[in-house]
Amino acid sequence: MQSSISPQSKHLTIYSQKTAYSAEGLFLPYPHGKVCVPLSNILVIQSERNYTRLYFRDGTQFLYAVTQKKLLSKLPTALFDRIHRGYAVNRMHISRICPTCVQLIDGSVWAISRRRRKTLNNEA
Repeated sequence: MQSSISPQSKHLTIYSQKTAYSAEGLFLPYPHGKVCVPLSNILVIQSERNYTRLYFRDGTQFLYAVTQKKLLSKLPTALFDRIHRGYAVNRMHISRICPTCVQLIDGSVWAISRRRRKTLNNEA
């Protein structure tokens, strides 16, 4: 599994904890321990079958060997909105909510499923 994140990045620190989430951030596996990624740096959490792809503010991505459902159950629900069966977005990075999509601060556009439109528009 290749990763584009490295411990040399400014916002990453290596830890050897076994928990996946703390108040500091999300602990992701790295060859020599775990890397702590602040939750504020995560834009999108996208499901890829039994894996989850994380998109970060700096444009990097990380493929994590855990399901999206399991990962989202460990993260604060107030911070991430599941707008589609396949992905969830970080509320802190939403710049615009349209009737059918969400635009994030990096300019990316993510579709909202029909079932989740009403709940997302009511929360906004």
